[in-house]
Parts: sequence; C-alpha cells; structure tokens
Amino acid sequence: MAELGIAGSVVGIVSLGIQVCDGLIRYYSSWKDAPNKVKSMCQSVKSLEESLNRLKLSIREDGEATQAEAGVQEGIISCKAGIDKLQQELNKVQEIQGSSVWSKIHGQGRRLLYPFRDSTLSTLKEIIADIRENLSLAVELLHLNRTTEHGEQLGHLADQFHSLALSTKAHHNAQERETIIEWLSSMNFLAAQNDIHRRRQEGTGEWLFKTPEYEAWLNGNERILWCSGSRKHTLVIHLQKTKLKSLTAGAGKTILASAIVNHFEISTTNAGIGLAFIYCNYKERDSQTFINLISSLIQQLVSRLEVISDEVRTIYQKHNSQKTRPSEKELSALFNTLVTKFPHIYVVIDALDESHVDTRDELVATLRLSSPNVRLLCTSRHLGDIEDLFKDAPHLEIRASDEDITKYLTLQIQQVPKLRRFCHKSKDLETCIVDKLVEKANGMFLLAELHLESLKSKTDIKRLRKSLDILPEARDDVYNEAMERIQRQPEDEARLAMTVLSWITHAVRPLKVGEIQHAVAVTNFEPDDTTIDEEGLTDESDITTACGGLVVIDQDSRIVRLVHYTTQEYFEKHRSELFPTAHTDIAIASIRYLSMDQFRNGACQTESEFRSWLSDLALSQYAVEYWGDHVVNALNAAVEEYAFEFLNDGNLTSAAAQIAKYASSPYSFSWEYEEPSRVPGIIRAANFGLDSLIQRLLKLGNSVEGKGYDGETALYVATAKGNVSTVSLLLKSDADMTVTSFEGRTPLYCAAANGHDQVVQLLLENGADFQAKVDWFGQTALHGASQEGHLTTLKLLVQKGADLEAKDARGETVLCVASGAGHLAIVQLLLENGADLEAEYASGQTALFAASEAGHLAIVQLLLENGADFEPKNKYCETALHVASRKGHLAIVQLLLENGADSEAKDACGRTVLYAAVANGHLATVQLLLENRPDFEAKDTRGKTVLVTAIEKGHLAIVQLLLENGADSEAKDTCGRTVLYKAVANGHLATTVQLLLENGADVHATCNQGKTALFRVKYDDVTELLLKYGANINHQDELGRTPLHLAARLEPLYGVYDGFKIISLLLDQGADLDAVDSEGKTAGYFTCVEAAMKLMVSRGLNIDHADENGKTILHCFSDRRRRNSIGIIGLLLNEGADIHVRDTKGRTALYYAETGDVVQLLLKHGAQVQVRDNAGDTPLHVAASRVGREYRHGVRESVKELTILLEAGADVSARNNFNQTALYNVRSTEILQLLVRHGAGIKDWIDYKDGLVIEESPGAFDSGSGSGSVGRPKSLT
Repeated sequence: MAELGIAGSVVGIVSLGIQVCDGLIRYYSSWKDAPNKVKSMCQSVKSLEESLNRLKLSIREDGEATQAEAGVQEGIISCKAGIDKLQQELNKVQEIQGSSVWSKIHGQGRRLLYPFRDSTLSTLKEIIADIRENLSLAVELLHLNRTTEHGEQLGHLADQFHSLALSTKAHHNAQERETIIEWLSSMNFLAAQNDIHRRRQEGTGEWLFKTPEYEAWLNGNERILWCSGSRKHTLVIHLQKTKLKSLTAGAGKTILASAIVNHFEISTTNAGIGLAFIYCNYKERDSQTFINLISSLIQQLVSRLEVISDEVRTIYQKHNSQKTRPSEKELSALFNTLVTKFPHIYVVIDALDESHVDTRDELVATLRLSSPNVRLLCTSRHLGDIEDLFKDAPHLEIRASDEDITKYLTLQIQQVPKLRRFCHKSKDLETCIVDKLVEKANGMFLLAELHLESLKSKTDIKRLRKSLDILPEARDDVYNEAMERIQRQPEDEARLAMTVLSWITHAVRPLKVGEIQHAVAVTNFEPDDTTIDEEGLTDESDITTACGGLVVIDQDSRIVRLVHYTTQEYFEKHRSELFPTAHTDIAIASIRYLSMDQFRNGACQTESEFRSWLSDLALSQYAVEYWGDHVVNALNAAVEEYAFEFLNDGNLTSAAAQIAKYASSPYSFSWEYEEPSRVPGIIRAANFGLDSLIQRLLKLGNSVEGKGYDGETALYVATAKGNVSTVSLLLKSDADMTVTSFEGRTPLYCAAANGHDQVVQLLLENGADFQAKVDWFGQTALHGASQEGHLTTLKLLVQKGADLEAKDARGETVLCVASGAGHLAIVQLLLENGADLEAEYASGQTALFAASEAGHLAIVQLLLENGADFEPKNKYCETALHVASRKGHLAIVQLLLENGADSEAKDACGRTVLYAAVANGHLATVQLLLENRPDFEAKDTRGKTVLVTAIEKGHLAIVQLLLENGADSEAKDTCGRTVLYKAVANGHLATTVQLLLENGADVHATCNQGKTALFRVKYDDVTELLLKYGANINHQDELGRTPLHLAARLEPLYGVYDGFKIISLLLDQGADLDAVDSEGKTAGYFTCVEAAMKLMVSRGLNIDHADENGKTILHCFSDRRRRNSIGIIGLLLNEGADIHVRDTKGRTALYYAETGDVVQLLLKHGAQVQVRDNAGDTPLHVAASRVGREYRHGVRESVKELTILLEAGADVSARNNFNQTALYNVRSTEILQLLVRHGAGIKDWIDYKDGLVIEESPGAFDSGSGSGSVGRPKSLT
C-alpha cells in the first residue's frame, strides 16, 4: 500500500486512537466473567484498533499531502472528536480500579459500577461506530491508492470528505443537542402554556401590550414588571375591548401570562432573543424547587441556541456520566453564563404566590442579580411578602371589568342548551342573569363562572330567578354553595365527586386522568375485589361534570386539577369536615391496589410484563411512591392491619420495590441489570418511618439485614430519609452499620451526604466508623458532607476527629471537594482546622484549581488570603488562571492577575491563558487579558496563534478585538495557512472575511500546497470580496490547479449550492477554462454538478480535451460511480463529445463505464462494443474483470453491465493479444455462468485459472460436458 504524505498531527490522532483502544481492551479484558455485552463492546474496540493500525502503516509524516491525500487527512481529522470522547471514557473507567475497589464489589453490585453500566457500554459502542463511519472513506481512499488506475476516483473521494465531515458533524451535533436539552430538566411548562392558551380566545389580553408599563418592560429601561390581583387604592387597568371565551382563573392573571408568552412568540422575529416561562402551581410546589425551576429556565434558553455551549456540555458530561444532578450553585453559575449569549432575555413567571416562600425569594433574587439584559414579568396575588419583593418595581393591577364579565357570561349562556332555552322563553331573563352575576362577581371571572355553574342545575325559570336573589358574595360562601350542590346530586354522582375531590386535594402530587380513574375504581372496591375491571372505569367527562365546575382537565398534560388555587385553599380550610377519612381511604386504596392479582406473584420476570404493568396499571407508580405517606397521616388500627399484611407478603413488596426502582429513575432504569429480586417489607417500612410495623415484622422473624434492589438495608434507607426514630429502632435491633449498598456507601456516609445531623450523631454514638472510605470513589463521610454543603454535619465529624486530609480514589481532599462545590462556610471551617491548601488530586489540581474552574470567586479569594499558590500546574500543565480563563470567570481571572498570576504561562500544547479565553469565546475575559499586554502572537505546538483560533471557533467579536490590538493577520500555522485562508476554508461568512481584508490580510498568501484563500471559497459573496481585493484568479498551486478547478468540485451542502455562482464569477473575471493541472486536466474534469458543467460548456470548455493519459472528460465521468455522473455524461454527449476518442491505452469511454446505465447511454450514442485497445482487450474483457477484491464493483452491477454488452453484440469468444477471452479475469461464479450461457467455453476458464478455486453459488453450473456446457466440478484443477 502506497504511503501517503499526511501531516504529523494526523499521525498523532491515529496513534492516540490506537493507544486508547489498547487501554480499553486491557481494562475490560481483566474482568474474566464478562457478560456478552462487554465482550461485544470489546470486539468493536479490537476491530477499530485493527483499522487504525492499518492506517498507521500506510501514512507518513513528512511532506505536504497531495490533493487526493488531503481527503484522507480530512477524514482522519474528522475522527479526532470521537477519539477524544473515547479517551475521556477511558479516563473515567480507569478511575474505578485497584484491588481496594474490586474487593468490595461482587455480583450484582459490579454491574452498577460506571464502566459496566449499560449506558456506558452503549456510549462506547456509539462512539466507536461514529469513528468507524468517519474512517470508512479514508480507508477507501487508501485502498484505491494502491492502483494508479483509480486516480480520478481518489480525487473525487477526497473532494467528498469535506461535505461528509460537515454533514456527519451536523447530525451528531443535532443528536447531542436533543439529548442534552432533554437531560437539563424534566419540567414541561410548554404543556401548561398550551393548556392555558387553548382556553383563551384570540385577542384576549391585547390591551396589556399597549400599556406604557408593558412597553417600558419590553423595550425600555424597566427590567421588572409585577402584575397582581385586585387591591384598593392602586391603579386599576381594566381588560377592555377583549373577546372572552373561558377565563376561569380569578381575575385572569394566568390567562394573561399565557397571552404574554404567546404574543412574544408571535411578535418576536429575532432568533437571538431569549424567552423562558414558568407556571407555578400550589399542587406542585414541593417539586417546583429553585433547582428545578432554574433548570427549566436553562433548558428553555439552551433550546433557543443553535449550538450547545461548552459550559452546558461540560456540566452535562460531568453529571450524566455519574448519574448525578448539578448543584444549586452550578446551575446559578450556568444560568448567569447563558444569559450573556443573548442580547435580551424575557422571563415570565405566573402565580408566583403559589410557590414556596424560600423558592420565590431565591428565584427572584437570582434573576434580579443576573445580567442587565434579563427582564422579569411576574403575576401573583397581592401578598405582603411578594409586595416587598417588588416594592421598587413598576406594578400593574389585574381586575376584570364588568364589561368583560358581561361578554363572558353572554357567551356562556348561549353555550348551555337549558339556559339558552329559558332565555328564549323569558326575554328579560338573560339580562337579569348577567346583571346579577356581574354584581356578585366583583371583578373575578372565577366567581362569575361558579355562580353560572350553580344556575345550570335549576329545573325551571322560577327556581332560577329565586336562586339569583340568594347568590352568595363571599368566596367561601360560593364554594359552600357549590359543595352543597354537589352533595345534592344522586348518590353515585355525589360519591364520585367527593372521591375525586378527596384524591385531588390530598394527593402528594398532581394526578393524571388515568390515575384518577383507577383511584376511583379501587376506592370503590368491594371486599372481594382483587383487580381493576376496565368496564368499571369512570369516563373523564363524568368526572368533571360530577364535580360541578370545581375540577378541570389540562388537555396537554392530562392532569386533573382544581379550577383555582383558592379552591385548594378552601378545601384545606374545611378538609376535616368535608373529607374526615381522606388519608385513611387513600392509604387503604393504595395498599389494595398494590395487592391486586397482578402483583401476587412478585416482581415481573420479563421486560414486556413489566412495561405492561406501567401502561395498564395507571395508579401503580403513585401508590408505590406515596402509600406510606398516607399511612403515616392516617395511622389507625384498620390502616395498620392493611399495611402489615402488605409488608409481610414478600411477593407484594418485591413487586412494589421493582416499580419503585423504576419510578425513582425512569431514564436510567435498565431491565438487563434490574434483575427481579425478593425485597423484604422491612425496607419499604423503613422508607416511610413506620416504626410500629417494623417492630411487628422483626418479631415475626424478618431479618434486619434484608437488602433491596441496590443492596440497601432498612438502616440505610432510614438514614437516607432522615427517620431518626427508625434508625434508633434498627440500631437497637442490632442492624449492621458497616453493610454497604451496591454503590459502596454506608449508612453514615448516606446520612452525612444528606445532612441528617441527628442521624449522624446517633450513628457516631453507636460507633460508626467515620474514617472508612466506603464510596466507590473512596470517599469518607466527610467528603459526602462537604460535597453537599452540610456545615453542621461537617462540624460533627470534625469534632469527632475525622481526617481532613483523607483522599478519595481520585486524590481529592475534603477541601478540594468543598472548593469545587462552592461551599464557602465549609472551606472556611476546613482552613480554620488546618486543611492543606496545596494538596493535589489525581490530575495535579489543588483546591484553588477546583474553585477557579467552578467560578467560586469568594472561595478563590479566601484561598488566596490563606496563602494558596497560584503557580502550580496540573497534568496538562495548566495553571489556575488557565482554567478560570477557559471557563470565562472574569472576576476570578482579574483576582488571580492582581495577585501576580502569570498570564504568559503555557500548557502542554503551548497554549497561553489568552488562548483558553479566546477558544471558548469569552470576550470580556479576552479584553481583560489584553489589558495586561500578553503575547498574542505566541503559537501553540500546531503553529496556531490566538487569532487563528478565534477564526476557527467563529468568534467574530474576538477576531475584531484582536485585530484592533495589533494581531498579525499574516501569521501562518505549520501548514502555512494564514488567518484569511482558515476563515475562507472554514466557511465563515463574508463579514468575517471582510474584517480580515480591511485589516490588511494578504489575498495572495499561499499555504504549503501553494493555494491561496480563493482556492477554498464556499460562498459567492466571499468570492466577490476576494476578487475585489485583487485575488489572482489564475494562480496555480503545486498540482497546477487554479481556483476554478476547486470551485468546480464544490457540491451542494445542506441543500445549498453556491458552486454555480462561484464558477460564474470566476469566469466573468477571466478565469482560464483551458488551464490544466499537472495531470493535464482542465476544471471540467472535476465538475460535480450538471448545471456547473453546462455553464462551463456554454462558456467554451473544450469537452474533447485529453489529459496526459489521453482521457477526455467523457472518459473520466464514465469511470465514476456517482449519483449525478449520468446527467453530466448525457450533457457531454448531447453537446457533441467524441465518443470514439481513445486514451493512451487505446480505450474509449465505454471501457470505463462502471454501471449498466452508463453503458446503455454510451451504446445509445454509438459506442462500439467490438473495439479493441492496445492489448487487444474489448470492453467485455474489462467489464468481466471488475469484480474482485481489487475493485469496489458489485456482482449484481457487473452482471447488468455485461448483459447489456452481450445483448449489444459483444463477442464472448474474442481473444486479446495474449490469446485470452473475457473469461480470463472472471472471479465470480455468477459472471462465469452468464458468459458460459452466451457461448463461452468453461475449458478456457479452467486452463486460465490453473487450479484456482473460486467461491461457487449453489446451482451455478448445469450438468453437461464439452466446450459449450459446464459440469460443476468439485475441485477445479
């Protein structure tokens, strides 16, 4: 195989790939009893390593790549990202090694270890598949390079690589983007937006968009706008001239928020504007924590960016690999970084008053303190603490006008048949109804709707008029009347309504339609019922009807909810009288649900059965997660008995544990590893702190050391939940404190990491080993408390004598962990107790590195004040200043510089601190570093300056800044490419190119291959710019090619084709169509698009020009198996191309035709089948020889081609100058059979082969003898 002259960096990529593959194989091969999935993955790695080794043997580092070789180079470079990912995975899995870890992990526990997780193995295989895909064309190029006969194919394939690499990268980026966005948050406020907006008629709320307050928030100087419900002595803005359909929420604040979001989406055409929204819900306040809400805002903003930023990708890679979630401080820092990527960001938060006080305080504070480009609009009730939050902000009061309510009621009356009929009989009735309800509503759509609902039940006009006179005015009176109306329904409807309202009011989380239907069914179980009857499920329309307007169903989310938060407040106020046995009823119903026949046989044994559970048994997940909470709230003899029977049945608790395992982490649940196991009831009891039931279970002989799905004992579960009394009970029952979960964590570690101080104290008093390194990563309880920021827990452990310098498996001390996590008070405490500032972990980083990289300014300052050294370097030779610059932490960079950090320090690749900031697009950090006058002409090991890097990354603002500060636009990398060349080659827009040209970039500068920037143009406007600045249109590179040659090779990219315009521009400016390269080829030989060929022909292209091998353009295109070659061949023939021209071998175009379609087209235009070349071969000789290991030609295509030639009269018995027929080079039984059927003699073929045996196909030969028939030989000798 010929060696290729490819740059040393490419050889390095291949060598790194081989090294990484070898590391993975060695690592996984050390596990002797590997399951099939690991073996399969290892085989993929071995196959990739073989391909890389073959490539390495075929490439050389010296010299510059030729045009054909450049394709191989680009193909290998396209693999670098994948190889880097593979190396990251290798680094991760190698962190989990050593006898100290392996000795603690056995059986089922090992499969939870990161290297052996299903997700890890799948990720590895996906990365390997991507690398192999990118390598495939490079391998083809190397294969074709073995013979000069395929020179034109080399050029073509090389030309394909850029498009392929970009296309593949775009596909992978899109997949990665979708995965990361989904991972960021599970909250779906878009569904809430759609549900609310669906209830709003077009035009509603448009008055707001014309108010000066809204305009000032949208486009003016006001960053915050607060919209609240009614309050006396404040400005009242009425909802005037709006069309109302169904405004059910009080005065319409939520509908208004929805209108704002929708109006913003429609009216905002600038894709760079950020929009995010939150709908707070009293029923979801426990899940709508600050962390979850800020995560949702981040998700929404990221979804509006075309490209995932490095900061987002980094935090995803960090946590996704370990199945963890980002901390509050990480998310806040990420949000503050993200907002700088938008010119303006608008955040809309509805019903802020329905969130927890701490949550809303923190959320509003975070948004207030973020970048000035963030604008916040909140709706809420007029509560005192919220008024304090917005005391300095503009305020709009939302109150429905009488006119609006009149329109609403008029519309609603016409939509109710009974009321419409009554009003038709009595002409004044509609006016009477509307006037009275408007009066009673007092500016609230909600009250108007509830009053109207009460009228729907009246059976005659007289009763209706009477009820109008006694309508209540107070909100509680309205709800009382509604409940009386519900309870006056027929027994079945009343019982249905009360059951639904009881479940909705007391459920821990919102319930969906299917869950409510099953909840109603199981609540109404007869004593002997043991399964759900589908025919007994209540229709969702009956649910809402029975509840008399107090319950609605959100159509997108399918959540069944109360009509308003005030309805929930009413039920909470009156729950003891309305639902005295609610928790008892729900607890018993949940337990009976989990005791149904489907669960009697224990955990599912097949995945299909388990998935059936999840889909068919709608209430199963809620019942499993919360049955114990309802038991705790309603513990009485009856409930306890139900719970005890359930917990004492191992099959039922095992089935419940299986569902609970899924419910806790549905995205990471893997059936392959979650093998069904028997889970004792004591673990489920410990989860809810059911001490009396635990005691009964222990008395019956249940083991206190029984384990759950993840190896957790009852003690472990109780410590995780912080159930102090349960922990105490289990310790008195001799529970073992040293038993670990499959993750290697002890109860003490778990309690410390969760901040359960009383539990930690209790465990310590009972002798728990606080120095033990129990986590997979060798962490102590002190590490766990530090990571999660539990200061009082940390103090307990320190007072007990915990080792501050203990290192985990990665070498991190407690100080490093706390510094990276951003816990200032803990860092202060550790320093006061003598923690080592300079302790390094595995990558050579100190606590200062960890804090600098994570962006914790206060901690960096504290560490520096205590004498932290900022000069040490990690294993990549980076300083703390490098990592802070790379992350764009401006204040930390400034602080480090002020303390004397070296801004000229270089990492292992020769990259400066400035490079780190430039490469990641941190403009403000670059500005700061430039103030310190760094050497921005310094080159890294690849010869790149920071200006080149800024161009490659597409950071235009930084490019401009560097040029303004005197950056050399003529600096070249090791391949001789200037900044202008890189900008054009990377497909940058004309604005970037013009900026460089205006700053003196030389359009005539050439790279080591002799190419100028004009050779690499992809867009017509860039071409015009370069020509305007005097680019030499007929300059020739080292292969003799001109810009026109390369422009002809351009192909459509993502459906856009600028090649035609570029060729036209070049020709208009005098490009020489007759210019030939070192092989004698004009630009026409390289054309990829029919329209471009047509253009050049119309401009005078000599289509019969012959290159140094005597081949015309027709020869070359006949030789190319390309999707568009048939069209170009037809064009050439129609333009009069000479079909009989022979090359230096004496061959016409027909000899090179590789597909049946091309053969047919050439024959149609008069190509001769009996012609002979210099060796006496006919086209049939050549076509018959194409199948074999030296060719990419398929048997089926060859059979088609040969059949056409034979039917056109090709002589199967024709012999060349060596007395050989077409049979001589046949290597396929199918082709042999075809030629024999057309009269070829098998004896000739056997003589030619001289004992060579080829692979036969069943039935390839018929019995017979003689020269005209073939007998199937067992051995061809």
